[in-house]
Amino acid sequence: YKQGWEFLNMNRHPQWRRCYIDVGVNSTYLIEDAEKKNARNYILIAKTLRLHSLLLTTDLFGDIPVRETFAYAASVEDRTGSPKYDHQSYVYQYIQSELEDLIELYEDPEWTECSTNSVIDEKQDRMFVGDLGKWRAFTKALYARVLLRQIPNQDLSKCQAVINAVDAA
Repeated sequence: YKQGWEFLNMNRHPQWRRCYIDVGVNSTYLIEDAEKKNARNYILIAKTLRLHSLLLTTDLFGDIPVRETFAYAASVEDRTGSPKYDHQSYVYQYIQSELEDLIELYEDPEWTECSTNSVIDEKQDRMFVGDLGKWRAFTKALYARVLLRQIPNQDLSKCQAVINAVDAA
């Protein structure tokens, strides 16, 4: 950055890699492993991080691939060629829907207080040290942000929904 690297020029590799490899692929593996162990707390956190990464990426670049990556691809090895890009409005709708489902899980004690949840300390989670209450608040803040992104030039009736989501976060 200090040497004049422009974030929006053709050299977009760092953010794309962060979203689809560093966060995307690793969260997929984390979710698969957590499902085997029934460590629901890890599933919640991994899904939150993935949605946060998608939100940052679409905020920066507009249209991005979603349907042929996270939503539908069975595994990284099964992907061939370049995925089709989804319109940004679809990406926001996808993220909103996923966040709504995720917030319901954060509110469910069968997920947050599951006896098979793994212990998470500061080595695994430098943000919230495994505190699912804080992760839930962060997820609700992401929800408010995705609602906010849909207001300009689209639907001013969502303003109250944004305020409600911020209050919930």
